[in-house]
Amino acid sequence: MKIHVCDLPEEFHLGVVAAEPRLHADLFLVEHKVHQNVLASHQHCANSSGADLYFVPFYPSCLYAANSYSIGHDVASPSKLARLASDHHVHRSFARMMRIITARPEWKRHGGRDHVFVFGQGRGANIGYIWPRFHRKLRNACLLAVEGRPYGNNSAFNASTDIVIPGYLPWVDEIEQARSASSERDLKIHFRGRAWGGTRPAMFRHITAGPDVLVTSEIRFELGTEGKCPQADHIADYYRELARTEFALCPAGWTPWSRRIYEAILVGSIPVLIPGDFVPPFKEQLDWSRFSITAALTDLATLQADLRAIPTSRVQAMHTELDKVRPHFVYHQRPNPGDAGSTVLAALEKRVNPKESTRSST
Repeated sequence: MKIHVCDLPEEFHLGVVAAEPRLHADLFLVEHKVHQNVLASHQHCANSSGADLYFVPFYPSCLYAANSYSIGHDVASPSKLARLASDHHVHRSFARMMRIITARPEWKRHGGRDHVFVFGQGRGANIGYIWPRFHRKLRNACLLAVEGRPYGNNSAFNASTDIVIPGYLPWVDEIEQARSASSERDLKIHFRGRAWGGTRPAMFRHITAGPDVLVTSEIRFELGTEGKCPQADHIADYYRELARTEFALCPAGWTPWSRRIYEAILVGSIPVLIPGDFVPPFKEQLDWSRFSITAALTDLATLQADLRAIPTSRVQAMHTELDKVRPHFVYHQRPNPGDAGSTVLAALEKRVNPKESTRSST
């Protein structure tokens, strides 16, 4: 497989990241990381005429976040007016970019079927109202997205052509330090986070806090996402707390996607996906049943007891599997064997050469 990076003005990609330092510790930076990995890979093709795929370096989530930060609104819970302003900014930028891309012979050759776009936020291609206007152009393209079902039946995601990728976590070194330093997992169950959406309030009603159960909506740690200033001691304390945990609850928020899934995997806690009715990253390469638990909303009433009833041998096997798969969820500046970047590229290659790709033994 050869992949060419389309030539676009930097205002759509690198210029956004360079102009807004707060993005450097944000989850949305996955758009930049994937772009970096494509450029640094041996599959990168400088000559567009020899390419199998065309990567479009447009950072919609970074553009949304950067505009939000510039006008001073909360990305997590903006006012309706503020959200409309940032969505409109993304929409206008995407429209200008598409006018450039669709005018080129590479697009016209196959109607965009061999073009790749990346979306680093739970709304996917619905961010900036991109999907309602551009779905006829994008439906043949390959979308890389951190979530496979951002709006239920109105999802922009096509499981036959698109690829779910892991979100970006900026604190990989700190997570590794917490994992390495953890001597015992004295917490059976853990969740710390906002109680929003439809799933989390139900979870709080059924999971009872106790000596080895920490389930709280108290926000004590500032990790620097969503444009906030990270606190080094908070980062270390949060991941040390999570590293003490055997089962990390990962309930859906406003959308099924949650960074908590990847935090749990990297720190070595078994993620419990609630309700888990979404396409996970790299589902064709990884057997998620070997290192995660899925619990439906109807399971919440007995979930606490069900987790305690899992045999020690299975828990140990899942921790062993977590050690094996965790490299797949880490992005580097260039793709390393078995890391997130190389696995994204392998998934793209399977789209080009499906008969030559094989499922990972993990």
